[in-house]
Amino acid sequence: MPPAAPLCRCPPVGAGIREQRQEGYTLFELLVVCALIATILAVTMPALTPDGFGDPLKLAARRTIALVNEVRAEARLARQPLILHVDPVAGRLWFVVVAIAEADDEPNKREWVVELPPAVRIAGLRLGEEDLLGLAQVEVWISGRGYLEELQIRLEDDDGQSITLDFSPFHEVVTVSDQILAEEG
Repeated sequence: MPPAAPLCRCPPVGAGIREQRQEGYTLFELLVVCALIATILAVTMPALTPDGFGDPLKLAARRTIALVNEVRAEARLARQPLILHVDPVAGRLWFVVVAIAEADDEPNKREWVVELPPAVRIAGLRLGEEDLLGLAQVEVWISGRGYLEELQIRLEDDDGQSITLDFSPFHEVVTVSDQILAEEG
């Protein structure tokens, strides 16, 4: 007996149909990648936080260093002496630059102020060999070349931790230590 004829003359399944490969990722793969990125961010975010969320003492030290270096740079740029003002009582450091381009122009006034966080205070201030902590306001003269007399500022927080900033007279080198200012001999 001859073989039975197929009931339907349909081509076999998949015959003649090109396989289409889809390019891209599945939803599950995308979710896994998002979860990995979230985990990495959660671990690294504390190191990437802005200054406002860090240790207030270190924040104050960084801002003080930045201010003194900025005054020195401005003095070199303007080629004129500038004054850095330090108010240990209020916990405030600042400088003001007033530039007049033409006789008819209004003066161009720029200032930069550093307010220490409430938990941080200036616990020591020495300019050269002179201890200036008892004064209400101290003016530090910076030459037109950015030079200043040796300046030491000790910052202390409410927990008793302290940082001493020792500014080099001729270079923008700052020595940061946790030692108390050298006593006058």
